[in-house]
Amino acid sequence: MRQWATVVWAVAALGCGEDASVGGSGGGHDDAGPADAAPMPADARAGGGRTEGAVCFDHVECAAGLVCAVGVCGAAFPRTYSLSFTSIALAETNGAGEPWDPGGGLPDPYVVLMVDGAEIHRTATLTDVRGATWRSPVEVELDAGSALSFAVFDADPEAERDESVGEVDVPNIGVVVRNGGFRGQVPSLPAIVDFDLSVTPR
Repeated sequence: MRQWATVVWAVAALGCGEDASVGGSGGGHDDAGPADAAPMPADARAGGGRTEGAVCFDHVECAAGLVCAVGVCGAAFPRTYSLSFTSIALAETNGAGEPWDPGGGLPDPYVVLMVDGAEIHRTATLTDVRGATWRSPVEVELDAGSALSFAVFDADPEAERDESVGEVDVPNIGVVVRNGGFRGQVPSLPAIVDFDLSVTPR
């Protein structure tokens, strides 16, 4: 049974590559639509008064619609952001309450990042883990209308397609950027224990 899940990804410094201890990427996967994401918290970091070009140390110091990028307030969009999936925590069983593998083995997760429905990055596949971590930064240009989403899969080389663990639309990219990320749980996704998303402007 297909169940939707969430992923964790975070900012990584430029120059970091895929973690050398991680295996190869996953294969094919089921086609599936995104699940409803967790409620987006209110933009608690809006309200700063510094204008574009002003020196800053944090997004909250900049006026609405701006972000603090490399110490200067600038337009949030369009802008290049450095993103990286860093971790995902999966439950002991899949979304159907069944073992991840027929023999009782652990999942082999990998994550796909999409912008406007197009795949822009895929992590390596980790073998037999419920708690996965990666170092795989990717730079992408986002604008206010960008649709950011990500999907989690359990690689299964013996099956025709990899199992879809879950796909999530990231709500309100403008608020995500100003708040510095999106983290917590999605109650409708029982296969996911926790996730953390951080976003940093370049």
